[in-house]
Amino acid sequence: ALKPPPNSFARKAKAKLEKDPDAFFAWIAGEYDKNVLLHGSTEDAYALYLEGEKTKVLKKIANTEKRMRSIERVLERMRKAGAPSAQVDAHHHDEFVPALATLRDHRLTLAWIERDINLLSTAEGRKRFRDYSRGVIRRARAMRLPAA
Repeated sequence: ALKPPPNSFARKAKAKLEKDPDAFFAWIAGEYDKNVLLHGSTEDAYALYLEGEKTKVLKKIANTEKRMRSIERVLERMRKAGAPSAQVDAHHHDEFVPALATLRDHRLTLAWIERDINLLSTAEGRKRFRDYSRGVIRRARAMRLPAA
């Protein structure tokens, strides 16, 4: 078996997993921003969490779209005032382009959330969710077993 490099995240994770898989799941959930601990949770609790996240993302989308409209108004005023095109282009590049990327990211997040909500809204989807989750836990626990 391959050993992760000393002092690496992989080595730390492997040691925690080998010691106690349940504690590992709680630890790993805190290691990444926006991770949600599903281990020990219910599908209904996760669906409720997703609905809350959807509401947050929809607000972020609305705020970003509002900000983009404001930037567009500033750009239009700059053009009407005869600002040099390099200045207008720079403002567009520095303000509008990042806002557009943020909007794209929020819409992508919304699509994933809606996908998961739809998945959990059907009996077959819930079964797939449970089967996948159980498989992950089973594989993690199997890592504790000595190699054959």
